[in-house]
Amino acid sequence: MQGITVRHRSPSVANNYAIHSQAGSCELRACDISSASGSGIGVEGGRLLATAVRVHDCVSNGLVAAADVTEGEPADVSLIGCTLVRNGRSGAVLLDGTTALLRDCTVEGNVKGLELRVRPHEGPAAEGSLRERQRGPAAAEALLRDCSCCPAPVPRPLA
Repeated sequence: MQGITVRHRSPSVANNYAIHSQAGSCELRACDISSASGSGIGVEGGRLLATAVRVHDCVSNGLVAAADVTEGEPADVSLIGCTLVRNGRSGAVLLDGTTALLRDCTVEGNVKGLELRVRPHEGPAAEGSLRERQRGPAAAEALLRDCSCCPAPVPRPLA
C-alpha cells in the first residue's frame, strides 16, 4: 500500500489495529495511520516493511509486533524513515519472536518510547534481532543500543 491515510475506530478489543498483518508480507510506503480505539499497526508473524510511514495519535500503541501464536511464525519488522509519535502507550512494542530493524526513525512524544517485552531464554543471541532463543532483556537492549531514533531502552521481562 502506498500513500494511503487510515483513520481507525473499532468497538472490538481483540486485534484492534488500524492495519493488521498476520503471517504474510505487507509493505507500506508514505502512509498516514492513526487509531481512535487501538493501535496503529499490528504484526502477528510474517514480514512488514514500512518506509516513510507516520503512525500517530493512537489511543494505544503505534506498532505491536509478535510471532503468530497459531502458526508460530516469527515477525520480521523493518521501519525505515518512519515516525511514531504521540501514541497513548508505546511508540512500538516488540514482543518475543520479533526481529526488528529501525533506521532513521523518529520515536517521540509517546507515553513510552520503545517497549521491549522479551522473556528470558537461554541460548545464543543473534545480533540485531529479538528472537525467543536470545538471552532475554540483555539481548533486546543490544538491538537498540546504537539506535539514533530514541533514548536507550530499558527492557522489561514478562512475568
